[in-house]
Amino acid sequence: MGGGDDPPHLMKAALRVGICGFGVAGGALAVLLARLGHDVMLMERAPQLGPVGAERRTHSHYLGRLSRMLSPFFQSENALLALGRDIALPLMCKLPWTHRQMELTVTGAKRGFSDQLGT
Repeated sequence: MGGGDDPPHLMKAALRVGICGFGVAGGALAVLLARLGHDVMLMERAPQLGPVGAERRTHSHYLGRLSRMLSPFFQSENALLALGRDIALPLMCKLPWTHRQMELTVTGAKRGFSDQLGT
């Protein structure tokens, strides 16, 4: 797109944009918007920048271990394991501590078995 053939719905005026978080998406968006001529402020709460995606790698390793540990219960043809799973899982979901641990795991806030978050 160049010259006078820009679609009419594209904004012509530069915007002042604040981006929270210097992760993969925040950094890429900041560069893109700055190249388009916008005034970009990138805000990061961490005191210093570290490797991008390191927490995701830790979380994915944790989920892999958790998956290997739970797969026999969820994929078993054994009637006794299936019965135990079908009885225990709904009850565990009703316990506040267990429910919170599940939430933390799914959202990525819990990255290992020994994390003490939300206890």
